[in-house]
Amino acid sequence: MIAIVVAPLSPAAVRAACLPPAAATTGAGFGEPPVNPAHVTPVDYASLPASRLPAAPLKLGSTVVVNTWFHVISDGLVVREPLDVQLDQQLAVLNEAFAGNDGSANTPFDFNLKGVTRTVDAAWASMKPGSKAEKDAKRALRRGGASTLNVYIARPQGSAIGWGTLPGGYASKPWYDGVVIHQDGLPLGTIVGRQLGYLAVHEVGHWLGLLHPFEGGCLNLDYVHDTPAQASPAYGCDPDRDTCPAPGQDPIHNFMNYSDDYCMSNFTPGQAGRMIQEWARYRA
Repeated sequence: MIAIVVAPLSPAAVRAACLPPAAATTGAGFGEPPVNPAHVTPVDYASLPASRLPAAPLKLGSTVVVNTWFHVISDGLVVREPLDVQLDQQLAVLNEAFAGNDGSANTPFDFNLKGVTRTVDAAWASMKPGSKAEKDAKRALRRGGASTLNVYIARPQGSAIGWGTLPGGYASKPWYDGVVIHQDGLPLGTIVGRQLGYLAVHEVGHWLGLLHPFEGGCLNLDYVHDTPAQASPAYGCDPDRDTCPAPGQDPIHNFMNYSDDYCMSNFTPGQAGRMIQEWARYRA
């Protein structure tokens, strides 16, 4: 018998393999549900003096190990289940993105895979945001507490291919906490524009307290001081996009935008600071 072992590609290799032709300017949107204002801490932490910041046991340069569970929920068709190599690659992409590579701001978060569960349930696999199927799946599968990241990998039906809860919502619904992503948005998946694994990076950004840079349109209500205002979500990768009169072009390369994966490359220092403070407030 000959055993074939497929080694994970490096994030750079995946990026190179999935680069679209230069003419490609559109891709799949996220279709996320709206943000619950009750779960948002309306403070731009990065602009506050140290005396007004909440007590934080961590700072840039330290390391926070985030225990992570992948819950693969399939509809019973084996040919459609994600490969182990895709899960390995997804973990590598998360760690690369949050480690500040490619000119991105460094964050202290290091994702440590604690385990993978695999469940066959057609109803759960086709969950929609807020549906009974989503609630049932999360109640049954979730592991750990506020500091444990649970990633549910399914085949959501409808417009949403990924969504994540905010830290401020954990206290009221701890069982609901976590991130849902479409399995075809994993690295080397089949959703055009979502093949580098940045769908999960985006949703984990929410889980750590970030909003979209287009939140509130030109009012710039993401509560981060260094993301230029943006009137609407960016798709594709238009380098000339500038939708607000305030200084600065739209941050099309930001992980919290809707740009195609090949266009995404960074968090800002302000976003890194907000994630640290949200972690200290709600998850530490």
